[in-house]
Amino acid sequence: MFDKDMVCHYTSKDKAISLLNDKKINFSPLVSCDDPRESKQWNFDYIGSGQRICLENYDEALNIFDNSIKNNSMILCFCGWNNEEMNFEKNAIPHYRQDYYRVGFARSRMWSQYGRRHTGVCLVFDRKKLEEQFKSTFEKNKKFAGRVGYQYHLESFVKARKIECRNIIEHGVDKALEMQLDMYFHEYFFLKLMDYRDEHEYRLVVIVDDGGDSIGLPIESSLKGVIAGIDFPSEDYERIDALAQNCNSSVERYFLSWQEGRPQLWNLWELLK
Repeated sequence: MFDKDMVCHYTSKDKAISLLNDKKINFSPLVSCDDPRESKQWNFDYIGSGQRICLENYDEALNIFDNSIKNNSMILCFCGWNNEEMNFEKNAIPHYRQDYYRVGFARSRMWSQYGRRHTGVCLVFDRKKLEEQFKSTFEKNKKFAGRVGYQYHLESFVKARKIECRNIIEHGVDKALEMQLDMYFHEYFFLKLMDYRDEHEYRLVVIVDDGGDSIGLPIESSLKGVIAGIDFPSEDYERIDALAQNCNSSVERYFLSWQEGRPQLWNLWELLK
């Protein structure tokens, strides 16, 4: 569970039960993300020669770019390893506990926000196997994967909202949109304000023709751990344990407690005795 290539997905008890039962995890459109930069309108503009032609003949393209990217870009979000420099000696953290402050499943605020106030579940995945499944499942789709970067001022995002007129005129709206995604996918999907940096987010992004369709990613091969929160209902321990094993017989099942504010991982079977 402490491998650097493990990524974690926090969710509610009910959603965890559903996805373990279905053996797949569903994507959500970019427009449904909590970050207002991602969910609210992006004001695209034309740049370069031919602006008059674009304004007269392709005025709808500005809204098409915004709506298409927001609704047809399907996102899966995970919490990754904290690779920032940390002065553990200054904070008197013993060596055997240091990884708890780097691993994705021991983030108290993530449990509170996405794990429904510690009543939910954290699913732990092997990132490499997750990407392999992602690539094979969406072989024919445009897709992206990687860690999110964080900045105080998203200056490059301003440039990403400028559409070259010659791309529209020479190639049409659909092709110009594809070119825009290839050039600025980092700004659209992997860049957030510094306020979000403690999430250490890792994302999978797949572009679909119709964002209204629900799409999922099989998790049987990549799921490595299922961790119940400290306030997860005890009457559901056996159910979540059985579903986890049914999804992947080798999956590890745990319960995360907090002793004086410090995270501690326990085998779930100990609570089922």
